[in-house]
Amino acid sequence: MPLLMLDLDNTLVDRDAAFREAVADFLAAHGLPPDDVTWLMSVEASGYAPRQAVAAAMIERYGGRVTGDAVRTFLVRGAADRVTLAEPTFRPTRIAVDAASAIHHVIGAPETAR
Repeated sequence: MPLLMLDLDNTLVDRDAAFREAVADFLAAHGLPPDDVTWLMSVEASGYAPRQAVAAAMIERYGGRVTGDAVRTFLVRGAADRVTLAEPTFRPTRIAVDAASAIHHVIGAPETAR
């Protein structure tokens, strides 16, 4: 039985820190002003702004300096590889994952599959 955990308020992972790091790398890679980290973090609104709106704002601000494809790729993949589980939540999360796995072994599979 799969376990789905949702982090809607940056408590399990520090999503904003991961996105901020990705923004800084994106700006540097495209020769854009490093001070725009603050602007882009505001536009992105901790993930609450629709991606299309963020993409449109970036394309408008950076004009021909960044392609639409580069912006879309950044918004889809930019922060994903930078997200880490916050240290205080690692152990409780591991316990929940292990418990979900144990429950699956006890009640999840049909009799014929056991």
